[in-house]
Amino acid sequence: VKVDNVEVSAPSDISQRVRNQDAKNTFPVTLIRNRQETTVDVTVEEHGGGGRMRPQRIAAPPAPPPQTFRFQPEGGAASPML
Repeated sequence: VKVDNVEVSAPSDISQRVRNQDAKNTFPVTLIRNRQETTVDVTVEEHGGGGRMRPQRIAAPPAPPPQTFRFQPEGGAASPML
């Protein structure tokens, strides 16, 4: 998982990196979804209250469909079915 192209490992690291972003700044967040790495853009908005910022969720692109493999017996190689 990466926030603004910096690898993070703990949930608190993610929160800290997001909180340190400037308001109205858009930055990439790389995450694992359906066992596939994907990157989404996140924009931080100023919260109307005490000046704290919160991420605005931008919908992630749909996950690609899983690939199905056809197996051939006796030494044949597996090939993806499209």
